[in-house]
Amino acid sequence: MKLSGTYAMADIAVESYKRSSGYVLEEYLPALIGTNGKRTMRLMIDDPTYGAVLFILGVFFRSMQWSVELPKELVGDADAETRRAYLEDVLMRDIGTKDDPDSLATFDDLVAMALDMCPWGYSLVNPVLKKRPDGLVGIGRLIQIAAETVDEWIYDEATGKVTGVKQQNPATYVITPIEREYFLHFKTNPAKGSPEGRSIFRASYKSWKRREALQTTESILAERGTGFPVIIADPKIKEQSIGETAAAKVWAQTVSQIESIPKNVRMNSQSGLTLWTDNYKNPDGTDTGNPRVQFQFAPVGTTNTVQFREAIRDYDMQIVRSVIAQFLFNGSDSGNRALDSSQTSSFLRAIMGFAEIIATVVNRQLVTRLWTANGWEIDNTMPRVTPSPLDKSNLEEIGSYIQKLTAAGATIFPNPEIEKYLLTLADVPVDSIGEDEEL
Repeated sequence: MKLSGTYAMADIAVESYKRSSGYVLEEYLPALIGTNGKRTMRLMIDDPTYGAVLFILGVFFRSMQWSVELPKELVGDADAETRRAYLEDVLMRDIGTKDDPDSLATFDDLVAMALDMCPWGYSLVNPVLKKRPDGLVGIGRLIQIAAETVDEWIYDEATGKVTGVKQQNPATYVITPIEREYFLHFKTNPAKGSPEGRSIFRASYKSWKRREALQTTESILAERGTGFPVIIADPKIKEQSIGETAAAKVWAQTVSQIESIPKNVRMNSQSGLTLWTDNYKNPDGTDTGNPRVQFQFAPVGTTNTVQFREAIRDYDMQIVRSVIAQFLFNGSDSGNRALDSSQTSSFLRAIMGFAEIIATVVNRQLVTRLWTANGWEIDNTMPRVTPSPLDKSNLEEIGSYIQKLTAAGATIFPNPEIEKYLLTLADVPVDSIGEDEEL
């Protein structure tokens, strides 16, 4: 049966994420749900390995160039160019209010706030609008609605579409509802329509948890020495502690003290142990020289030996592989210390994917709101914010490739388009090169 036009345009399906009473119920691990989940994610973010990933992400994004561009057919149009210049000024030079230094921000700050979607799965930013001296509307302040302060989501029960969020003030604990039109909503991926997206660190949670356990065990062993602390004591001491007599109670205290020694052994500046004990006697009453209580470190059996350093490194590698950042470990061993360009290129492509997400949200949510606030029509003539590519090709490899093509008889030059492309890769200005000019 053919669907009618009206029926085909209606909302039949609903967002597929599990939800109840303002909460997203997609996560199945208790450690990652609710307040516990936020605490766990904070621990992961503060971890050195995850911190390195987030740091390098920030470095790459800080080095990225953002521009405001018009559709090609409108380049040179006076009105379109005026509005492009307005948007460029608002985003790149005029975020904040001069009489409020704390409000001054840059487009890079907005990008940094948006990048919080990487560990949390989503990021919310409230751009507070202002009236500019020229009478147009600009951005007076950027307020990040931290994921840790999000209490619950406001959504349409029937469809699951988000209509707002409830934020808990971390200072007063007052919960404030914020309507959808007041914040930009960045997400790493659609995640079945869930407003919380999916953390890029979620896939490595088990590796992180197991590595944490290994590090804890390793530190305990470092505190206790290289073996297993053991107390060897005469069983008669235990026998003498049985009973309710005064002597038995004294012996019971001795047993308790002896049993606590292996549990409290630590290798630090205060380490040391004193044992007051009698020696065993020979049948004739002479001293054997063997104490009734001995302390020693028993060596760990070979079947239980664990190479902690290697195991911890393996889990670290699993963590960075989950976000295609394994190049961070290149050169950290005795092998080849050269940075693997193919791994770096893959990471850069992933970064460009996030950059496109940020650009899309800015264009669809922020730019359209500025246009609406100024009373302008929202159409396909609007300028767009675009990121510059980060994936710089290896010039030596390209040069070698061109040499091989030329040696094989291919005619490469003169070709203005190829020349412009190669100069762009090398960050050489090409503005002065015309369409029909040759180098």
